[in-house]
Amino acid sequence: MRVKPVVESVVVTRLREQVLKEISDSNVAPTHHATHYSKYTSLISGQAEEEVQEFMSGDHPFDAYVLKLTEFATLRVDILTSSQQVVELGPYEVHCEALVDSLVTRVSNLRREMLAQLHLQYCSTADTLCQELKVITERALSTPGDTLQLMEHKAYMEDVMENQLHTLENRIWDLHTQLQV
Repeated sequence: MRVKPVVESVVVTRLREQVLKEISDSNVAPTHHATHYSKYTSLISGQAEEEVQEFMSGDHPFDAYVLKLTEFATLRVDILTSSQQVVELGPYEVHCEALVDSLVTRVSNLRREMLAQLHLQYCSTADTLCQELKVITERALSTPGDTLQLMEHKAYMEDVMENQLHTLENRIWDLHTQLQV
């Protein structure tokens, strides 16, 4: 003789519904936690990279770069300080280490790209300025061959002193200021 347990289908159905409701209720917390990262959607989707490439392809002043770089530094700190690495949500344990590391790496890489572009612009501007100063210096140190060349030399040097010198000083000062930031 075999004894077979019998469980009424009403009890099974009620317990199944209760378990499904529990699972459904416990799924809300992880889904809600994912919304914390919605403010980083542009980083996750790659839109931030496109925006940075578009920004760098344009002609922007130094201050615009500083503003963007500051935004990225603030974003990096925000990611590190506001994101929990491991979160326990009911029966689930959500590990966010890889996501946080990935977001921080993306922000750091974008910032590094912008700094490299800014460095290239700085070097290009400094080289151009040096070439202009070299031309002026060579012309100033040259010896005129005759009186006509002497008068042209004098007029050129007066033009440099009256018109170009102030502009060159401002450009040098701007480069110096950029190094201080």
